[in-house]
Amino acid sequence: MHAREPFAQAHRRTTVEDAQVAGHRVPAGADVVFVSHALHRDPEVFSAPDAFDPDRWLPERVHQAQREGTSGSAPDRASASATLSA
Repeated sequence: MHAREPFAQAHRRTTVEDAQVAGHRVPAGADVVFVSHALHRDPEVFSAPDAFDPDRWLPERVHQAQREGTSGSAPDRASASATLSA
C-alpha cells in the first residue's frame, strides 16, 4: 500500500446528459477526464483521507466506504467514477 501512487491514473468518461460541474456547463457527449487519486484525497468529501486505517475495510464500515466512493473499499469496487457514468 502506498501513501502516494507511483503514477497518476487518469480515467475518461463520456457524459450522457448535460451537467453543471463547479459552475461550468458540461454538455452531453463531452469527454471528462479525472484522476481518481486526487478525488479520493479530498478532506471535504472523505474522512481522514491521509490516515492509514486498515479498519476502514471491516464489514461494519463498508457502508461508509460505499457512500464515500473509496476505490477498492467495497465488494463492488465503488469509485468516484461510478457517479460520473451514472
